[in-house]
Amino acid sequence: FACSVASAQTATLQPDGQYFEKAKVVTVSDSRIETVPGTNIESKSQNVTAVIVSGTNKGKVIDFKNDYTQLNPGDTFYARHTIDTYSDIDFWSLSDMYRMDKLVILFIIFIIVLLLFGGIQGLRGLLSLVGSVLLIFYLLIPSIYSGYPVLLVSIVVSSFIIIIGSYITHGFNRTTSSAVIGMIITVCVTGIIA
Repeated sequence: FACSVASAQTATLQPDGQYFEKAKVVTVSDSRIETVPGTNIESKSQNVTAVIVSGTNKGKVIDFKNDYTQLNPGDTFYARHTIDTYSDIDFWSLSDMYRMDKLVILFIIFIIVLLLFGGIQGLRGLLSLVGSVLLIFYLLIPSIYSGYPVLLVSIVVSSFIIIIGSYITHGFNRTTSSAVIGMIITVCVTGIIA
């Protein structure tokens, strides 16, 4: 990931480190094949001009040498902005391609297929999964981060996931209740052994 060097004034605007911002390719020039130094491996390289479309540098036009994933005009990607004021270096490089648009399309296809093949049971399973993810991100991780005992929090959140997931997916009945009680006992025993 080669770079372009900017002035020391630009480098002092942000603290040292790496930042990631979304960018869009404006032009690509000087596409070529280069040999990687110290090896006989050939690699495609190109000069890229892009505009930052999000973050603190929104609207800024950047130029950098790219020898990672080849880009085309109009491509959206995540740019890595590296700042090192000690070395007076401020450079940009390609971090990864922007794939959210493709992921949204795949998610929509997933929901359609889920409803076609799973029907109401598939929808219930999806709601159960969403509930589990919410519990993990809004209860488990914050509780552990706040210093609560990891084992205890894990057992409690796992029990909530079992209860919510089972009853949403299979409904309120004796069979589901028996399964829920069995799974919670198993989680507690596993926690005690751990």
